[in-house]
Amino acid sequence: MGAYSATAAEKQRKGFEYDRLLGQVIAKRDSLKLYKQKAEEARISNAMDDQKFGNASIFERANLPLPSAGRSIFVWLFVVAFASLTLSVSVAFLINYFDPALQDEVDVEAASQLPVLATIQHYQSVPPDYYIPAT
Repeated sequence: MGAYSATAAEKQRKGFEYDRLLGQVIAKRDSLKLYKQKAEEARISNAMDDQKFGNASIFERANLPLPSAGRSIFVWLFVVAFASLTLSVSVAFLINYFDPALQDEVDVEAASQLPVLATIQHYQSVPPDYYIPAT
């Protein structure tokens, strides 16, 4: 049984070594293939330079560019107005969300861990017709 385990371990070690060496062979083969390709490209480029040969030619004369088929100024104005409105509303919501001020009774109770017994309601300015002074 021990000889079998030793043989299995040795074969496993040799298998790992074989895989490592095979990976190195494949990497070096790919590198050699790349070097041969680069050498051939350099040889062709040098031959073309020696013969003053280029592989570019003009098929058609250049023309003036066509007018742009873009959107009109009104479409861009609408897009910019909508984007700025969206951005401003988003910034307003973010400022309100990150505002550390206490805004109502629920916030006060959560911050102080005490019950709120009374509140003073905020009234808008009262028109003079409805104001009756206390006597």
